[in-house]
Amino acid sequence: MDRNGWTAFDAAEPEERFCLYGYLLIWHVCLGVVAVTWEKRHETSLYTHWRPMPRRGWIAARERKPTQADADSMNCVLARHDEEGLRVTGWHQFYDDHWTHWMPTPPPPEDGPLYRKRFLEA
Repeated sequence: MDRNGWTAFDAAEPEERFCLYGYLLIWHVCLGVVAVTWEKRHETSLYTHWRPMPRRGWIAARERKPTQADADSMNCVLARHDEEGLRVTGWHQFYDDHWTHWMPTPPPPEDGPLYRKRFLEA
């Protein structure tokens, strides 16, 4: 595990206990942080790292909606939708009451840029 809490898939496999509501955080080489269901954790080779879904630190959307200052470099936050589950979405999407909670996305894996460079050079 690196200092940002990510583990490379080639170093260790995640366990289902690291999921929250059946979701795990995955690092996608091109997209960055994504929330993926347990069953889809190996859907593509572009998933290079994983980390447990945070259980603490969620902010109730009825108390405070995210702003651009809360978003990552892709303008996204980690969010919970009462019909669509956990996902990474644009901070500006919180226009209805179906978004129940959110939090900033975690920083990328330390070696995330290296994986992205390898992919782009391939």
